[in-house]
Amino acid sequence: MTDSMSLHLTQPNADLGHMIARTPSGMAFWSGTGPGNTTCRECVFFDHQHSYYAKKGIGGGSLKPAKCKKFKALAQSSGGAVPHDTRSCKYFEPAPVPPPVVSK
Repeated sequence: MTDSMSLHLTQPNADLGHMIARTPSGMAFWSGTGPGNTTCRECVFFDHQHSYYAKKGIGGGSLKPAKCKKFKALAQSSGGAVPHDTRSCKYFEPAPVPPPVVSK
């Protein structure tokens, strides 16, 4: 809960505030710090073996968020699931075969 005073405070570092806002819990490092135009889905640490496709609908089901194996190695805890379209972090390593965004 925010009090009335905090509503008038400025962000001391706007860039850090943006990184915090776009980085989901369970990600190994700040979102957007990896190679340009890459996402977590394309990373070897995106644990798609344990993620599931959502219920099938028009065009097939979408890829659900998955755990980051690098986060687990660094933090010694599993953390939250990361959406597949999150911009990659500095630990990005390309997956040999990234999972499809939509199941066929």
